[in-house]
Amino acid sequence: MKMAWFVSTALCVAAVLAPIPGGIAVAQDADAAAAKAAAPADAQWIRQQMETLVAGLDAALKAGVLSPEELIVIAYQLSQGRTPTALEFFVSRAQLEECALTANQLLSQIVCGGEAAAVWDRCRAFLEKAVTATLASTPETKALAAELAATPRAKIGAELKAAEAKAAAKAATAIKSAEEAAPAPKAGVQYNTYFGDIHNHSTLSDGDLSPAQAYAHARDVGKVDYFSLADHAEQLIIWPWDNKWDELKDTANAYNAPGTFATLFGFEWSEPLLGHVNVWNTDRKSTRLNSSHDQIS
Repeated sequence: MKMAWFVSTALCVAAVLAPIPGGIAVAQDADAAAAKAAAPADAQWIRQQMETLVAGLDAALKAGVLSPEELIVIAYQLSQGRTPTALEFFVSRAQLEECALTANQLLSQIVCGGEAAAVWDRCRAFLEKAVTATLASTPETKALAAELAATPRAKIGAELKAAEAKAAAKAATAIKSAEEAAPAPKAGVQYNTYFGDIHNHSTLSDGDLSPAQAYAHARDVGKVDYFSLADHAEQLIIWPWDNKWDELKDTANAYNAPGTFATLFGFEWSEPLLGHVNVWNTDRKSTRLNSSHDQIS
């Protein structure tokens, strides 16, 4: 089983697309749970066209027609209607390089934005723009990418340090509150010792075993009492038709055996300057592309 080194900053334990089908209404105020679960009438079209687009971008990257920096600019312009900030650009580029993200993984994070619901609508809106927009790099795209890449590291570092200081203060308050609320150990009570591991990666990111194999290996070979995967959040694709985060959670719950084998699930939030933080048993996962360090502390 592949283990990953990490540092915790808060120790708290150009593609051709088909025409857009007409007459498809976009829900504006649907219930979050229903929006997440229900596939729209044009779901198959959305998936096919997004996969075609991703294949085209991957081919352009391999052929050198499109640079990773230009891909970042195009992804933000088509999905959010704006150029990425210097910090967003820096983080995206670092993740492409350090985590070896594919165009598929990067787009799923930027387009879906880590939202638990309405991602079908986000994908449709992205494709609506991609149908008419050029996916090849333009002189304007190259200029924007070059300008963002030239942002002084000191400027980005200052912004991140400010966020870290704010997060540290918030975390310290939360830890103190938790310690004060925790019940004192009872005298004369026999406590058990349990063994396990809560930071492991699977094939959902850069591990060697599938989620099911990892939990089974920990239970049957490792003979541990508890176990958790905490895959790289940036590599957990979250397309509505291929949601690796849901797969991770579902697998953990399937292997949970109360009183015998306790399973957790989590993700590793990564920031090129602020470090890495593991987060466990949350309904949603987050990446630096759609959250600040303060929001997860």
